[in-house]
Amino acid sequence: MKRISTIFCMVFLCSSLSAQQVDFGVKGGVNLATITGDGTDNLDFRAAGHAGIVFEIGFGEKLALQPEVLFSMQGAKEEATILGQTFESRTNLDYINVPILFKFYPVKGFHVGLGPQFGFLLSAKSKIDGQGEEDLDELMNDVDIALALNLGFKTESGFGVFGRYNLGVVDIFDIEDASEANQNAVIQAGIVLFFR
Repeated sequence: MKRISTIFCMVFLCSSLSAQQVDFGVKGGVNLATITGDGTDNLDFRAAGHAGIVFEIGFGEKLALQPEVLFSMQGAKEEATILGQTFESRTNLDYINVPILFKFYPVKGFHVGLGPQFGFLLSAKSKIDGQGEEDLDELMNDVDIALALNLGFKTESGFGVFGRYNLGVVDIFDIEDASEANQNAVIQAGIVLFFR
């Protein structure tokens, strides 16, 4: 948690020095998450959610910086048929994500954003129907890095809606001498409310 606080505070404090306006808000929504890369052809999306806090640091009418701290439920699910019986297995990966988006407002209210996201793994579990859970923490990297692309609309009152795609750029597994690599991929949609 110290790493999260340090990154967030540095970005917020440095950016605020020359910012014209700083808004604070909360946000939340749904995740459609999966795992991409080698050997993932049979994986489906895990439907889950995310929630957290957000700052928007404005630089004039067109540009802004948006750091966030989010709890995000990610992973994937898969169905397998064994001896005529279908089982569902789920990989549940929970992260604290810290995206830092550079936003552009081409027209009033509508914005596009792009930036890095740093994820810090909280828990990793594999669950198969009828067979309980297995802890995967020892197999996972503690830190994930993704590229976030965001589209959204914000009203003058501070209420907004958004859609986002987070594309992982590092291997989520920490397996020595592994010849394969896998990344997180998450589609998000939700609402945000800025307090003014």
